[in-house]
Amino acid sequence: MASLEIREIRKSFETEQGRMTVLDGLSFRVRDGEFVSVLGPSGCGKSTLLNILSGLLPYDEGEIYWEGQRVPHLRSRAAYMIQKDLLLPWRRVLENVLLFPEILGIPRGESEPKARTLLMEVGLQGFERHYPHQLSGGMRQRVALARTLIANKDILLLDEPFGALDAITRANLQDLLLHLWHRYRPTILFVTHDIEEALLLSDRILVLSAVPARILEDLAVSLPRPREVTDPAFIQLKAHLLRLLRKSHPPPERAT
Repeated sequence: MASLEIREIRKSFETEQGRMTVLDGLSFRVRDGEFVSVLGPSGCGKSTLLNILSGLLPYDEGEIYWEGQRVPHLRSRAAYMIQKDLLLPWRRVLENVLLFPEILGIPRGESEPKARTLLMEVGLQGFERHYPHQLSGGMRQRVALARTLIANKDILLLDEPFGALDAITRANLQDLLLHLWHRYRPTILFVTHDIEEALLLSDRILVLSAVPARILEDLAVSLPRPREVTDPAFIQLKAHLLRLLRKSHPPPERAT
């Protein structure tokens, strides 16, 4: 059963050059517990899509369905994590993770054991009383991931959460995300412009064109996990996706 169904979502913005269409009739489904990546060139509207689903942006046309029921957005059903960790600098690590339960009025006695368990699972046991400025970028993203998971939402909207990290830290956090996904089995919609990242993580990849964004392909990734970038089947899929994106977004012509 599809947890999430998007039907003909369109979104435009006013610019100095006039009205610009960013999303041009996107339609797709995400099944319960599925890991789906949205892949596309920078500026193609991937973040706009997540902002619409989270209720941060209105959309011009289209419909959103959750478990068969039409909804205006997924605000009450989704946890949203972006590239910036947005940790509150005056709160210690544990207090940052406990922010959402605190906002919801959940007693600390109920939420703190879960927060400590999540910090242990993301490798930050012993750092509960540290402040954000005392952590590395990767550690801060681990805190942000724990804070996202403690919200206990049905779907995670992840907008390039590892995009600003170095290659080794990113790889470690990709492995961690897959481990936590296998353990808790949320539905995940993951935005990235990195082909390898999408192939390493996803059950399916929605490939967007340059603006106005349309879905070029809905690619099922049937490779067994864990996946290796040196696997010939992986390399073949990567080449296919690269050709698809280049065809949609050709490089500018060189001056003669």
